[in-house]
Amino acid sequence: MILFFRLKFRNIFKVNFEIKKITSTLNYPKKNIKIVVVTFMLLLSTIVIGQCTTQTWSGNIAIPDNDLTGITRTLTFTDTNSITDVNVTRLRIIHSWDDDLVVTLTSPAGTTIDLTRNNGGSGNNYQNTIFDDAAGTTIGAGSAPFNGTYSPDGSLSSFNGESAAGIWTLRVVDDTGADTGSLRNFDLEICTNSPPTVTAIGDQYYCLGSTINIATSVSITDPDDTSTSAVYIQISSGYVNGEDLLTLDNLGTHAANGITSTWDAVQGELTLAGPATYTNFEAAILDVLYSSSSGTATGVRQFSITVGEANYLPSTGHYYEYVPNLGITWSAANILANARTHFGLQGYLATLTTLEEAIFSGTQALGTGWIGASDVSTEGQWRWVSGPEGLENAGLGRLFWQGIGTSGNTTAPDNFHYWRQTPGNEPNQSGNEDYAHIVHPSLSGTPGSWNDLSNTGNTNSASPYHPQGFVVEYGGTVGDPVLNITAITQITVSDPSAPTGTSPQDFCSIDSPTVADLVATGTGIQWYANASGGSPLAVGTSLVDGTNYYGSQTVSGCESDTRLLVAVIILPCLSDLNLAKTVDNSRPNIGDTIKFTIVVTNNGPSSTSGVSVRDILQPGLSYVSNTTTTGSYNSATGIWNFTSETLAVGDTETLTITVTIDPNCGEIINRAEIISSNLSDPDSTPNSGG
Repeated sequence: MILFFRLKFRNIFKVNFEIKKITSTLNYPKKNIKIVVVTFMLLLSTIVIGQCTTQTWSGNIAIPDNDLTGITRTLTFTDTNSITDVNVTRLRIIHSWDDDLVVTLTSPAGTTIDLTRNNGGSGNNYQNTIFDDAAGTTIGAGSAPFNGTYSPDGSLSSFNGESAAGIWTLRVVDDTGADTGSLRNFDLEICTNSPPTVTAIGDQYYCLGSTINIATSVSITDPDDTSTSAVYIQISSGYVNGEDLLTLDNLGTHAANGITSTWDAVQGELTLAGPATYTNFEAAILDVLYSSSSGTATGVRQFSITVGEANYLPSTGHYYEYVPNLGITWSAANILANARTHFGLQGYLATLTTLEEAIFSGTQALGTGWIGASDVSTEGQWRWVSGPEGLENAGLGRLFWQGIGTSGNTTAPDNFHYWRQTPGNEPNQSGNEDYAHIVHPSLSGTPGSWNDLSNTGNTNSASPYHPQGFVVEYGGTVGDPVLNITAITQITVSDPSAPTGTSPQDFCSIDSPTVADLVATGTGIQWYANASGGSPLAVGTSLVDGTNYYGSQTVSGCESDTRLLVAVIILPCLSDLNLAKTVDNSRPNIGDTIKFTIVVTNNGPSSTSGVSVRDILQPGLSYVSNTTTTGSYNSATGIWNFTSETLAVGDTETLTITVTIDPNCGEIINRAEIISSNLSDPDSTPNSGG
């Protein structure tokens, strides 16, 4: 009997051990027990984000001898998420000469890698062989029957980023005669990553010269993970290189939680690198600060907060990723781009149909590489031939440019190009150049602009026309999942203008005017004694005749740099009130109804309030009714009161009193008098009886 133990780990971790040596063996013959003491060495610990699914094939299929076609067996996966790890396990092949065998694995996207190619010499069989990139021993360094874990001749990581969904093919070839064998079984394990959901709130005003948090709240949820390797925060709209900056505050706290930050000024992107839990990343995102070194910055800055390396452009809703690959051809780049996915979004060579998209990909995405434009079908007719645009016009692609250099022209519907034309005169068809490429940043002209190259480009690696890589766009393909892996916040750079108002402003000395009485239109207005600097005046500060006061306004926490000047004039403030009274019948008979009309007019020079008029009905008159344009009339006291109303210069107010003439009525004298006003009257005294 052999005593053994099993190590079991959750699927978020993959831990590989190698038996380095047997340190001792104890035999107990009577009990037939052998205790083997084994020393394990941890070779590599790799975080595999997401969830893993294993499919199994088993049978007994003969491998044709000396036949390069070999045999194939397929397994079908339905998971559309992006691949993070692939392993082949329990491979069992019975064969009398292992060196004859070539075993390959092909993904649904068409990527093929060698698991093993002519290894094992004259040894027999593959016995429960495991292929894993993280293994410490290559398959070429192993020996038959390969009962253990090995890294393959190719790289299983070549499948990373592709969609797992579709048919996977294992092919076994015997390329030399004389020995034969059969395939018995294999397992295929594929790990994918379900996309997280990122939400954030932040729509604030930024005051020049300050710093501001890019978000006021943030949440990251994920169905299959509690942690991730990095979060990317990019100024995805309005970015000005050399002025705008993102920084992580409280560095020590976040470093203790496993998070460090790196700023990329070219891309306008702050990388928060882990690995760390989503909870710790949320805290770090809330500590990301925006600032601008410019004293004249304007406009809106949008921030994309993304779990995943591809950059997000809010105006298109697409993601863009630059893939370095020195010397790659356009054709190869097109194949690889189509094989890539981003959380299930189909990749393709970027189709840059707007200026914002071209600048974003060309300058922020370090896009010195191939894009999805070509005139290979008809010389001089440049089309977007990849992605959704490539399916248009019966698969010819969307036409966007016709002609050579500056003599060419754009076409509908985009009417846009970004050819390098000054200098450059691109596209110039200098030697069968049928494929579009973003220019190297060392070349003069517009950064991120395009030129045409042959399929290979310049093969001299030192040339600025030597292909550097390619730009992949994700989004817009039919069947793409709806993702929420990016949250957008924004700030508006606020430099509020001064409030508006009139100058000079007149005040009455009798009112004892204060700063609170100054009038301006705006929000959060404050008044100063100076045009700049100084401290705000208290609202109770008395106004001084002939003095200038300066008002600012504060919009969303940002105070205006410029101020409204208001000159103050304090007047004695007189109000010449005129009182006129008429009667509609000056010779009535007994029993007649007559009407008295009293009119008050403000002849200025100032508005007044607190006005009341007394008109007491004399004996012989019986009150019937009254009407007023303002205030109210009390027939018992004879007071017409409109003290709460303001009587502006030139305004009039009217009271009409209806009465009847009583019997035995003699001569009637009815008098009206202004008895109160808040301002002095220059030619009369209210309530003087005069």
